[in-house]
Amino acid sequence: YRLILRGGQGPDRYSYSQRFFVPGYVRSNFLGVPFPIPGTIEAEDFDVGGQGLTYNDTEAVNIPGGYRPSVGVDIEARTDGGWHIGYVEAGEWLEYTVDVQSAGTYEVLTSIASLEGFGRLRLSVGGVDGPIMRAPTTGSWQTTQDVATTMDLTAGEQVMRMSVLTANPFNVDKYAFQLAGSTTVDQETPR
Repeated sequence: YRLILRGGQGPDRYSYSQRFFVPGYVRSNFLGVPFPIPGTIEAEDFDVGGQGLTYNDTEAVNIPGGYRPSVGVDIEARTDGGWHIGYVEAGEWLEYTVDVQSAGTYEVLTSIASLEGFGRLRLSVGGVDGPIMRAPTTGSWQTTQDVATTMDLTAGEQVMRMSVLTANPFNVDKYAFQLAGSTTVDQETPR
């Protein structure tokens, strides 16, 4: 590319040639379809696309090497089966394509494990931030506790982001959404 500066009275000025690289990454849902809300989303099933597009992680490797070893997000095995996101650092985030079935106020339960607690995180859906959540002290990296909050969501397909705000370390297992006032949460999306 070359920039051209056109002056009112003088001659045009041309910049040196500039080359831009646009990565060939494309966003797609890890399981092939957007996660339905209401429903449950496993934290390790963030979208496919890569660093800077569907996730941000401070180091380029999956430290424990679990579940999705070729991505830079740290995914660790749970002792009761399954996986969770671990080794979080402030500024990291994960994105998920979701399909909100109907607009409304949703209760959100985020399952978190933390030896000491105090870490902070936030969910946003469709670019709208939810409340800041504090990781509870569970006394273990494996024992989770649900942190409850509510979010007003609009209907349709959109991107959900989980952002780590402060990282007194914690692990994230899953997010469960249900319409406020309902009594059940849809089962997890089958693998």
